[in-house]
Amino acid sequence: MTDIDEIGGRLAAALDRIEAGVARARSEAGRAAAATGAADMEARVAEAEARAEALQEALDVERGATDRLGETLRRATRRHEAQARRLQAEAEEVRARLEEAEADLARQREATERLLAASKEAQDGSSDETLAAELHALRTARESDRVEIDAILHDLAPLLEREEAR
Repeated sequence: MTDIDEIGGRLAAALDRIEAGVARARSEAGRAAAATGAADMEARVAEAEARAEALQEALDVERGATDRLGETLRRATRRHEAQARRLQAEAEEVRARLEEAEADLARQREATERLLAASKEAQDGSSDETLAAELHALRTARESDRVEIDAILHDLAPLLEREEAR
């Protein structure tokens, strides 16, 4: 927003200089009129006033354009900031989901390791169908979690690309 303020200040200063030039032109026309003859004076005064009016009109047009440009810049800045806030919120949400999925994955890995160890013991000793079924269920749950993590990572990729593009 400071860039907009700086540009607006520079434009206002330029418009003030133009307005001062218009005032000088009017003043010079008055002095020129006093120095010349009456007939020539009227022509020069009329010419100077016409130039002064043209400069004033140009100044008014420029001020209007400057005001419109400033408002357009402010709207664009607000829109950009709102979009950045939305993207940040989306990224935070995806990060939270990813952290939750990573924690679930860690728990699943730990459970899988315990079950694998138990399975190995069972294979060394007697076979336990319940343990095998539970191991299969945990593997299925782990695969389901892996699919969910992949989906989250897929959702996160465009957000990270947009974040990096900024």
